[in-house]
Amino acid sequence: ACKPCEAGKYQHATGSATSCEPCAAGRYHAWTTFGASECKACRVGTYQAETAKVTCEPCGFGTYMAERGKAACAPCPAGTVAYGFGRTSCRACPDGFQAGTNREACELCSAGTVSVDSAVCVGCAAGKHAVGRTECQDCAAGRYQGETSQATCKTCSAGTYNAATGQESCKPCAQ
Repeated sequence: ACKPCEAGKYQHATGSATSCEPCAAGRYHAWTTFGASECKACRVGTYQAETAKVTCEPCGFGTYMAERGKAACAPCPAGTVAYGFGRTSCRACPDGFQAGTNREACELCSAGTVSVDSAVCVGCAAGKHAVGRTECQDCAAGRYQGETSQATCKTCSAGTYNAATGQESCKPCAQ
């Protein structure tokens, strides 16, 4: 007599009274049925790493899966994030942000750094300062910045000057 396959298994040949086979990784079978001849592929955004399973798991934060029937989700590419479960794609962070370490969320660039059409925040060069989180701007005449990754410029001290913009230091006044 034929026996139904238990959930997570299927009969390779219809009407087979022999044995039920476990569903492969990336596939599942949810019901105990007679004549289950195949396992279903996991939907996009889900995966199943083990065999003989009855469900697929959603991809976690920072991962995605755009294909059906996979045993694992893929990590988001550098500079992109997947916020939430069951994602089928990753998205780029907006200007002024970069992808966090685990690619789970976008993080605001720190003071003195900027990000424009880029996957990472970068520091402004010496002689410049960050305006918001999206633009490096030359220090104005009479101001300077000798370090990189700074949010402000310093004012030339008494007895020093600079007449040009974008300077890293001030010059002593003639005596």
